[in-house]
This record gives sequence, C-alpha cells and structure tokens, in this order.
Amino acid sequence: MDQSTLNTLGRHLQAMRQAKGMSLSQLAAGAGIAKSNLSRLEQGNGNPTLDTIWRLAMQLNVPFGALVQPLSGSVGEKGVEVKLIDQGKDVPNVDAYWMSIAPNTLRQAESHAAGTQETISLISG
Repeated sequence: MDQSTLNTLGRHLQAMRQAKGMSLSQLAAGAGIAKSNLSRLEQGNGNPTLDTIWRLAMQLNVPFGALVQPLSGSVGEKGVEVKLIDQGKDVPNVDAYWMSIAPNTLRQAESHAAGTQETISLISG
C-alpha cells in the first residue's frame, strides 16, 4: 500500500473504532493484534495484511467493504490484490470487488460472517 492509502485507512479505522466506543486495547485484543500495531496502523504506518484488515472489520462488526471503502487503491499481499468496486446499500447487501491473484498463489483466509454468500466470476486465468 502506498502512503496515501495507509493514511486514509488509518484515519478511517480510527474514526470507526471511536464511533463504536472501543479503545485501542479492546479492538486490538479482539482482532488478535498488538495494541502497538493497531496504533501504528491508525497513524498511517505499518503494512496491514488482508487478514488483519479482515479481523479488524469483524471486530468492528462492519463488512470488509465498509472498512476499505474510502481507499482509492487496492489492498493486498503475497500475490493477492483486492479493491472494492461497489458497496451495496440494499438488502441483501452486495459488495463487488476486483481481485487479482498471481499464478500459483495459495491463499487461506478466515471465513465470512454466518449467512454470507460469495460468488466469484473469473474474467481470465
């Protein structure tokens, strides 16, 4: 992630945490990350993994898309890039992502919230 994207994510993450009335310690403990790492993320430092962003969204009880919505660039790691294209507002809530995965990349991720359906449309590969 470039510095502008990290700064935006950090400010947005901090605003969402404060809006939920959560302390740094509470959110960090719930997401399974060090408080110092969360503090650095909120300051626009560090390089969060997709799993870290996912766990933070789950602890904030918001969709992944709500956490990355203000980002103009993609987030990613180790051959995987994800960018929110559209965030659904209707019921059911449908978010659309662009995802690029490098050849021969293995990715194991945490599960979605109960009741979530995921549909993948392969463009090429």
